[in-house]
Amino acid sequence: MRLIPAWAPNAHPLLVHFPIALLITSVALDVTAYALSGKGRLLLRHVSAVLCVIGALAALATYMTGRDASQTVLIPGMAQGLVKDHWEWAFWTLCWFGGLAAVQVVLFMTGRTIDGKSSARTSAALVLAGVVGLALLFKTGDLGGRLVYEQGVGVGVLPGAPR
Repeated sequence: MRLIPAWAPNAHPLLVHFPIALLITSVALDVTAYALSGKGRLLLRHVSAVLCVIGALAALATYMTGRDASQTVLIPGMAQGLVKDHWEWAFWTLCWFGGLAAVQVVLFMTGRTIDGKSSARTSAALVLAGVVGLALLFKTGDLGGRLVYEQGVGVGVLPGAPR
């Protein structure tokens, strides 16, 4: 049984939107939690942390399938530099959100997400880190979109490439 549909050249286009949605939602919940107080804030912080961890794992899978995809799709010569840029931005986005997810797990495990003065500073730092991460994510996505829609990368499969 094939896990990848016949119309998809590889798994990357099937996975790419999951980390985007999960990480944007995680940061949005952090922003909302920062604006709130009380128990709702703590719940949002915990949900945000879970989404950040799942999003970082999804980003890892997406990064790996993207690297593999570059071996199975036709990449025009003019797009080679753009592919390299996309890889680099994706790598740093993955590292950023992987680090942020690790911090969120440590904060959760140590109880640092409980309301208080240090929690307000921690929440502000998480919001700032999330916004920086979103800038990396948006740049990565922009480069990926340019690869597909301007250069036509990934819209066909190399003859004889494994599927």
